[in-house]
Amino acid sequence: MIIAFATIQCIVTIIAVQGVVAFSSIERIIAIATVDTVVACITIQQVIPVGTVQIVIAQSAI
Repeated sequence: MIIAFATIQCIVTIIAVQGVVAFSSIERIIAIATVDTVVACITIQQVIPVGTVQIVIAQSAI
């Protein structure tokens, strides 16, 4: 569910960024930086669930 929420937030962010791009070139640079930040957040959020799964498996093994 965490991944699903993250995906929804990303879609909303992309739509918002596209709206900003329509306004000015200066805001495009900000939009690009925002997209890079969103991508970084997506990567981190994907890593956290994987680490959690590994921990759960380790506890189950014990």
